[in-house]
Amino acid sequence: MRPMADADVPAVLRIEATWRGPRRADDFRALLTDPRAWCQVAVGPQGVLGYLIAHDADVEVELHDVAVDPAARRSGAGRALVTALLTWAGTRGVAQVFLEVRQGNEPAQGLYRSLGFEAVGRRRRYYSDGEDALVFSATPSSSGAPGSTSSGGAAGGTVDGA
Repeated sequence: MRPMADADVPAVLRIEATWRGPRRADDFRALLTDPRAWCQVAVGPQGVLGYLIAHDADVEVELHDVAVDPAARRSGAGRALVTALLTWAGTRGVAQVFLEVRQGNEPAQGLYRSLGFEAVGRRRRYYSDGEDALVFSATPSSSGAPGSTSSGGAAGGTVDGA
């Protein structure tokens, strides 16, 4: 795990293209110079395995993207990236980490729940194909480990319509 560098952008673009459609290289390079962006890559012997992009909004952080190369899925790279974000946020005193995830992306939801995130809302027809987004939140502790969640219920509880 390390901060994303300009030299990582081609690998990040290849990963991005496997799930969403590529951004331009300049989009990622702009994030690298944005003082509020937190851009990390998970690396292995074969290079970049995945990446994470989050934005710091003082008392909360929004996790925008986490993606893992299809060949590296279920390797722990995604878990390592999100855990690193929670650690970073916790040591900065961030109150909440938020993210959106497709309603149908059960593997990602399972990962987030296992790390202390909880579904706290829904954004109807959020994605261009009409699929809903579930809003997840976690409260990192000051030690960086995930703490309690903002809604106070059990992980995996009912999602309220927003």
